Amino acid sequence: MRTLSPEQRCEAAGDRQHGVFHRAQVLAFGVTRRMIDGRLSSGRWVRVLPGVYCLKGTRLTWHGMLMAACLWAEGVVSHRSASLLWGLEGVNDRLIEITTTTRRESVPGVLVHRVGAEEDLRIMRYQGLCVTDPTRTLINLAGVVDDITLQAALDSALRQRRTYPKLLLRCLDETNTQGRKGASLLRALVVERATGGRPTDSPLEIEAEKFLSRNGIHPAERQHWVSNSRGERRRLDFAWPELKIGIEVDSRRWHEGFSAMEADVARSNFYVDAGWQVLRLTRRGMRREGASLIARLRRLLGQAELELGLRPSDLNNPQ
Repeated sequence: MRTLSPEQRCEAAGDRQHGVFHRAQVLAFGVTRRMIDGRLSSGRWVRVLPGVYCLKGTRLTWHGMLMAACLWAEGVVSHRSASLLWGLEGVNDRLIEITTTTRRESVPGVLVHRVGAEEDLRIMRYQGLCVTDPTRTLINLAGVVDDITLQAALDSALRQRRTYPKLLLRCLDETNTQGRKGASLLRALVVERATGGRPTDSPLEIEAEKFLSRNGIHPAERQHWVSNSRGERRRLDFAWPELKIGIEVDSRRWHEGFSAMEADVARSNFYVDAGWQVLRLTRRGMRREGASLIARLRRLLGQAELELGLRPSDLNNPQ
């Protein structure tokens, strides 16, 4: 078996670690401190963070920066970075956020959280990185994001079966959450889902549900399937089946091109054929035209109730 030179061993370490390697590693490979200084001054190596280097010309990815931060701080990927790594919805910014038990402070570009050495971080190895598992990630996330983002991440984790309510509740009990921001909200959300509350499909649905609730409107059903005369089916995000009125949450910011227009027409024709009236909500619409959307929805509901001879609901009397 061919013996690798110290330089080759550094390159191999970089290949395993998303392009970066640590000073302690290269010293163990037989590279001296003087040689390290020489490679840095000549530009053959580039300092990424204190004590963490990459080879000249290496294009560091987000994963590479996460690895560099973990090597520098002797930490693990956590919080928003872990959420994004696990593919949880709601978090989109590629922050570099880690947790460590060592005495490290945040530096530009790297957000550091410190915990006691006795705390169980529930660490797993994923995509070549040490990262808090999805359950601990949600507990951490609760302290750094708003409630809409937290709900989106929780529902996403449950749908993907990366965790489950009983495990989350047990970990909340085992973790010192006293005074921890967001812990009580996360517990309430988990209990709701454990007792039959169904997770929504997207962060925008959570926003839409809050939008309706603020205006005193509470749909009879969520995720309601509608069939037309040809047996085709589509799913509405919110519905009043008896009134044949529904809401479709549209995550697209704009529609472009002939194919998009055709899809919109086909969708509208489907609901007309099925005898339904459907209001479409977008994030922009809720924020800029909220009052008019609510007024239109109230008119639809009120007219349908009158036509069916139903007792007027409380929907027309917002609190």
